[in-house]
Amino acid sequence: VVNTIIFSVVYFNANVKYGFQHKIRIPNFNPRTSANSFFFEFGYEKADINSRLRAVVIEAPRVAAMLNCKVGFNSNQVGFMDNRIQFEFQTMSIVGANAGIIIIGDQNTRGFTF
Repeated sequence: VVNTIIFSVVYFNANVKYGFQHKIRIPNFNPRTSANSFFFEFGYEKADINSRLRAVVIEAPRVAAMLNCKVGFNSNQVGFMDNRIQFEFQTMSIVGANAGIIIIGDQNTRGFTF
């Protein structure tokens, strides 16, 4: 099964805290057609849900991405001296202290001074 880690044979003792680590790839966007969650199930192979031991759903943090990005300007005329450029965007995570957002142009944006 895709996106599934299955421990086929594992033994747990009572009153012991267990954990595991696994490398994952963070997607570029939050899911739009499925839950943004991790599902942990013990007894997953049981067809009857009442026969399964335990399960929990943990919501995943939102992907640190920008949404609703817009760029506006007064004029696209070369040499227009009173031009203004406006960037609008929504962030999916907090941009904390000593952090920032870098805006880099290409060869077509030469001459802009911020």
